[in-house]
Amino acid sequence: PTLRTLEDLSVLVAGFPEEMEPNEIEESLDAAEILGRLKVHTCIYNREVKGMVALCTHSKEADLDKVPKEVQVGGIPWTILGAEQSPTSVPESLEMDSLPQKLQALMVDEKRTRKELILALGGAPTPAAPSLVRWAKELGYALKDALKPAYESAPYKRLRSFSGMSPVPSEEEDDETWRDVTVPLVQEWDCSDVEKRKRVLESLRGPAMRIVRALKDSHPATTVQDYLTALESVYGATDSSEDLYYRFHHTYQEPHERLSDFIRRLEDLLQQVVWKDGIPIQRIDSTRLDQILRGTRQDGLMWQLQLRERAPNPPPFHKLIREIREEEVRLLQVDAVVQPKKAGSFCYNCGRDGHYALDCQNKTDHVRVSQRLQQTIRELQGNTNRAWGRRIV
Repeated sequence: PTLRTLEDLSVLVAGFPEEMEPNEIEESLDAAEILGRLKVHTCIYNREVKGMVALCTHSKEADLDKVPKEVQVGGIPWTILGAEQSPTSVPESLEMDSLPQKLQALMVDEKRTRKELILALGGAPTPAAPSLVRWAKELGYALKDALKPAYESAPYKRLRSFSGMSPVPSEEEDDETWRDVTVPLVQEWDCSDVEKRKRVLESLRGPAMRIVRALKDSHPATTVQDYLTALESVYGATDSSEDLYYRFHHTYQEPHERLSDFIRRLEDLLQQVVWKDGIPIQRIDSTRLDQILRGTRQDGLMWQLQLRERAPNPPPFHKLIREIREEEVRLLQVDAVVQPKKAGSFCYNCGRDGHYALDCQNKTDHVRVSQRLQQTIRELQGNTNRAWGRRIV
């Protein structure tokens, strides 16, 4: 994209907690659904705001005058500032003139023009920068490219060792654990593919190292994804994508299993299906929710969260699991409160206690079921009469 396109799709966000990670900022803003999917590029502390400010790009063009200047996230107002906002609409705490003006003063002292400064950083200035704010952004893009080697040499979270040996040495990870940690980290690293390959290689030992080196020698143009694919083909599960999808599609919630535990168990299988290209990544949320609705035993909780109604626009995993855990906690708190005695539950197939019709292995007994239903109705009527009696007294 051109520089103008990047400017048009850039916003500054302030008001979020200092300890918040970039991916958490992105998830919170995505949930607000005001600018499509957002990507946080950098976060810095702003003395005037007295807090962190994030530079983000968003996925859809929008009239920033119509975008709310504040968004409530967890009861906290976050401020959103676009490059095209007029100075009168910019909150005083987020005035952007200070940095461009300081850069302008620096150039006067150094007797350099804006164009010369950007060219010195290896950037390509536009024919005309209509404002100090835009010029500062242009300078930022040039700085990002100029400082890329510094980013790649900065400290980073190193991968645990992996050799593919069996039994697994005590100081190493097994294949599944190493893969589950490595794949998301490789996606998060903001560096070149060359640097990513270097970081993966430094974690490999023994047979795993020899496999990747052989691949590198025979195909010099390999990528870090080629490394991961080669290791998966040698050490990963031998199940095909069809086998994994079949297991996923026939996974159900166990009796007495919490719904959140069932979803985590289901998610592990789903990620394996995606890894094997069993389904497109774009369908992961809808596929997950479809199987949850098919496999759950807790229709009441599904109804409470309106998950069936949300099937056309399914929530992502992190949002779904958070909602379900919160609802499970709420239900536990409700159950902890002393309730009036309720009529006992029983099987609607055989009329006996201790199980439900879904799990019943007995013969159907309509007479017993009818008797239990009549008994339940009498108990409910008794509870109602006692409740009315207390109100009258």
